[in-house]
Amino acid sequence: MSWFRTLNRKFLAGLLAVLPILATLYLIYWGVTAIEGGLGAIVGIFLPAGVYRPGLGLVAGVVIIFLVGNLVETFMFRDLMGKVEELILKIPVIKIVYGGTRDLLSFISRGKEHGGGQTVWVSPGIGDMVLMGFVTGDDLSDFGEDFNEMITVYLPLSYQIGGYTVVVPRRRVVPAGIPFEKAMRFVMTAGVMEAKSHRGRVKSAMHKP
Repeated sequence: MSWFRTLNRKFLAGLLAVLPILATLYLIYWGVTAIEGGLGAIVGIFLPAGVYRPGLGLVAGVVIIFLVGNLVETFMFRDLMGKVEELILKIPVIKIVYGGTRDLLSFISRGKEHGGGQTVWVSPGIGDMVLMGFVTGDDLSDFGEDFNEMITVYLPLSYQIGGYTVVVPRRRVVPAGIPFEKAMRFVMTAGVMEAKSHRGRVKSAMHKP
């Protein structure tokens, strides 16, 4: 049955090569469709009958994002957005979704800006096991003196959106020195794509006193 094992191995290799591409294309398609469907209907309201063409909603979305990006730099716009945000954060349920989305995007943005300084190996104190995480806070003094030497680390889950926020002593955290995007890809794929290239760093972190 060696031919069957060979066939199975080649099929799995092809699957690993094709699935990430299909998943990426699907997410792009979903995003484009969502923007086109939402803004397309709004744009169609302001255009004469028969003038609207597929794709104008997407174009409008891109233009709006660039305009907002430019306005964010102005004091008046920041002040206005601050007041709007205050109102949103007073609405039950909606404030949870809005606040969570804002914090997630802010976290990703900070991760890209700080490169590998935010990625760490966390020792849970179970043998030589380490977990990859991302430092989200290094000042917990507001919680009392017992937290002066503690930091918060986000531990994402593999193959899904989600994770855990843990509070750990600084001595249990070792800088990973890995760019944010590569570290996130490592975790999201359960280490399948990056395990070999980072094996040396993992071993070093595990044996560091």
